[in-house]
Amino acid sequence: MRHLGYLPILLAALSLGGGCVENDYSIPITGNFGLDNMCMVPMMATIPVTKGRYDVGLASNLGLGFTMLPRVQNLLMTRTANGVEMNSVQLIGWDVDIIADPGQPISDVLPQGVDGLTRLFIPAYGGQILPGASVIAPVDVINPNAASVLLNSRRIPAGVSTNMQPYQTLTIHLRARLTSGGQTISSNAIDFPVEVCAFCLAVKPGEIGVPGYNPGNGSLFDCPDNPVDENTLVTSCTPQQDSASTCCLKGRQVLCGNAVPHKSTM
Repeated sequence: MRHLGYLPILLAALSLGGGCVENDYSIPITGNFGLDNMCMVPMMATIPVTKGRYDVGLASNLGLGFTMLPRVQNLLMTRTANGVEMNSVQLIGWDVDIIADPGQPISDVLPQGVDGLTRLFIPAYGGQILPGASVIAPVDVINPNAASVLLNSRRIPAGVSTNMQPYQTLTIHLRARLTSGGQTISSNAIDFPVEVCAFCLAVKPGEIGVPGYNPGNGSLFDCPDNPVDENTLVTSCTPQQDSASTCCLKGRQVLCGNAVPHKSTM
């Protein structure tokens, strides 16, 4: 972060109105965070999440994107006029670039700068940030369409990684777009690494630690005819990303977590 001694110059620029300002030191993104134990956006968060994993197999079947929870902080000084806070800012959206690391099979599937695929503007609503305050706002930086493109490309081996076949990676280049006093402001940009896999996060029903992908038929295991013990379920707030979840096929439908047929032990 740049030294806050530059703030008076920025405040003078903001008071002029109009135009667009690269404002990467007074309205910064200060990290990406995870959901709390109740699967809710945390009110306060101290330990950032520094990398992610996106299971495009589960994501494309469940219709789920890859979600980040970046925190945007307003470091501007309080400045009021006629009782109105002049240095509050409004979060209006996110500028996202998806950059596949070069030299990978998926690199030509996700070419840079393609609007709607690898270059996105994602609106945000209700994000007023007063001086000294911050907001954590969820944003789907990869959409299910991109997950389907990656899965259908057949460039991603299914199942968990091996030493011979590590996960491919991409980088989420994220910047917040805000307004203040009729002026558009961009935050700093952060780069967030994401590993990409297909059906790597699925756990077989009733067998903790056993992968849920069946290489024999190239799909998830079918849900068992008899409900499994709920103590064997592995649940996740976001089964398509980051952590494992019990998943199986019921007909053509993918079920994960508590949606898997189970019996209570209570």
